[in-house]
Amino acid sequence: NKDATVRYAALSHLAKLVRASGNVASLQRHRRTVLLCLSETSLSVRRRALALLVLLADVSSAKALVADLLQTLDETVDELRPELITSVAFIAEHYAPSPKWHFDILLRMLQTDAAALQSVGHDIIANTASLLQRQPVLRQHACKQLFLSLQGGQCSKELITTAVFVLGEYPESCLAGEPHVTSEELVSVISTHLDTPGCRDLVVTALGKIAAKIPETKQSIGAMYGPLRNSLAVETQKRVVEYSAVLCAPGALAMALLEPIDAPPLRETEAGRAGNEEEEEEEVEAGQDMGGDLVDLGMDGDSGAAQAPPAEQDLMDVLMGLSPAPTPSPARSGGNSGMGDLMSELSSPAVPSETVVYKGHGVTIGKTANMKGDAIVATFRVTTVLPKVSVSLAFSKPPNATLQLQPVSGKTTGMNEGPITQQIRLAGTKALRIKLDLVLSGGATHTEIVTVRDMMA
Repeated sequence: NKDATVRYAALSHLAKLVRASGNVASLQRHRRTVLLCLSETSLSVRRRALALLVLLADVSSAKALVADLLQTLDETVDELRPELITSVAFIAEHYAPSPKWHFDILLRMLQTDAAALQSVGHDIIANTASLLQRQPVLRQHACKQLFLSLQGGQCSKELITTAVFVLGEYPESCLAGEPHVTSEELVSVISTHLDTPGCRDLVVTALGKIAAKIPETKQSIGAMYGPLRNSLAVETQKRVVEYSAVLCAPGALAMALLEPIDAPPLRETEAGRAGNEEEEEEEVEAGQDMGGDLVDLGMDGDSGAAQAPPAEQDLMDVLMGLSPAPTPSPARSGGNSGMGDLMSELSSPAVPSETVVYKGHGVTIGKTANMKGDAIVATFRVTTVLPKVSVSLAFSKPPNATLQLQPVSGKTTGMNEGPITQQIRLAGTKALRIKLDLVLSGGATHTEIVTVRDMMA
């Protein structure tokens, strides 16, 4: 259709149809048509098309879809670039046919220009580091590719940060295999970024770890540390003095002090997940972009016109076979009856039911959540069928969200004891990660990360 408002509405309804039915396969043949919408002049239509494409992704179509999105990324010069990056990262994270392909896509994102990575680069860095920690077989390939990227010249700060961190943690993987890399070349490439703004302290740490793992580099790295002892940056001075002292310690002690650190937890690429945005905000944005046509559609100011959009949506569901035909609502007797119904609904709020978010190793974690203002208040309840178990919950959230934790009711529970409970208050996101540390009967330990994608579910 030539009308941008109609195309926007069509993309919105298709996205709702996919969410309601879960039937991605039937719409795969229309992917090429949706891709064409990414070349629209209207930013709102392009965003809607991108959200629908993410919904259409699966393991079988991930490679082709990511290739198309990368081509679009190369041709796009406006504010859609960060959203394209996070969408590609989301598809690679959830539908990668292999870990190697997943890493190559993350590396391709890190090689994008700095402006596009400004708001999403931290998530890509964290997910790359976490992927390599979980997949040791990838480390040699990853280290070689990151070394070659640093050696190539111009790099974004995000790429330098990732490469320096990975090469410092796994230098032996870079020196193994082909193409052959010497320890001198490795130290030289990393040290060239000592003057890169925001990277000096990370480079100092990486060089210290390389010196501990590859003894023949101690002398050259010690010489690089010398001038940095007089650095005006206090943090750099501290690191240089500490690492110099560590490198003078016996080899086993130095290795213990500079052992690999845990990579940051996986960060959910929220901007890449379709449908997480508030519908009203998107429609207002679309109306502004298209001259207000979409927002004003069917809204003349009276109460009957204001009820038109829900009726239109019911009709859409009937046409798609998703719900029975709507029955007309009885006429209201007075102007205040609607307010009375609303007040009666508010006066008897529904009690939230408990949802199981984890079950395993004899332990169950249930969640109840409700909205209070603009925040989600949730209570987690841990129960067990074991005689005794020690439980620790650690919560993580996106950087732009806020999280408040109430004191936990206890650390241990048993089969005949009460549950462990903890209440949280979450604002700015509906997604949360829970790190579960268990000490089971007999002393066995277990650690697992649980992702709660929708706290209100």
